[in-house]
Amino acid sequence: MIFAMQNKPGEFSRFEFPDIPAPLNGVVAILRNNEMLSWPEKIKFAIGLLPAIIFGQSYVEKQVGQVSEAVTSCTHLMVAREPEKTSAFLY
Repeated sequence: MIFAMQNKPGEFSRFEFPDIPAPLNGVVAILRNNEMLSWPEKIKFAIGLLPAIIFGQSYVEKQVGQVSEAVTSCTHLMVAREPEKTSAFLY
């Protein structure tokens, strides 16, 4: 996976996933990346991933539905408060 570096426009950081079973390949990819994440950020990220690792795909799918609902709710709130500033988000 390749991500744009937020504080370095035009530069990218790679997460190299080894050929081992998921989710271990993701953990290794995060630990290997030293351009984008500091060690404290890696630890926070790992803590955030623990529920998905422990509870598996069904947990992840439930979270996707919750996030979609939250984004929809926030979009409706933004439009209600400042419709002239949010039109770009709706298209």
